[in-house]
Amino acid sequence: MQSELRPFLADPRPRDFMRSPTGNRFAVLVDAMQSGGSFSVLEFEQLDNVATPLHVHDDVDEGFLVLEGHFEFESAGERFEANPTAFVFLPRGKPHRYSLVGDRGRILTFFFPGGTEGYFREVAQLSSQQRAKRDLMAALAERYGFTLLDEYDQPRS
Repeated sequence: MQSELRPFLADPRPRDFMRSPTGNRFAVLVDAMQSGGSFSVLEFEQLDNVATPLHVHDDVDEGFLVLEGHFEFESAGERFEANPTAFVFLPRGKPHRYSLVGDRGRILTFFFPGGTEGYFREVAQLSSQQRAKRDLMAALAERYGFTLLDEYDQPRS
């Protein structure tokens, strides 16, 4: 449920980076509580040629702003290549994934409405052995309104 949206400044310095599902790093810059549920923003730092699994959000649109590196996106049979300053929008209900091409990249991920950041925070608390359990990762995804259609590559330790 959305509350009344009020002006705010989100200035998460220093960044509180956590371990992402792919084994790289992420930080929550704006969470759903700050935005009254309207959106959330996460920064991902990719340090290897990693891909997200194919997945679909039932009630959440996703946007991506490439800060550094080269990324490839796939959604509902369409492919997009994105370099720094490119913005990619992926609507809800359409299976999608993205991957870093190369060995380093940074990307801002926007979720409309917010809340999906809870998934990443929960996964950051899991051990490598827990992250390798497909059923556990699928159940967490379902809790946050999306379905994993593929498995994650084995994350780095």
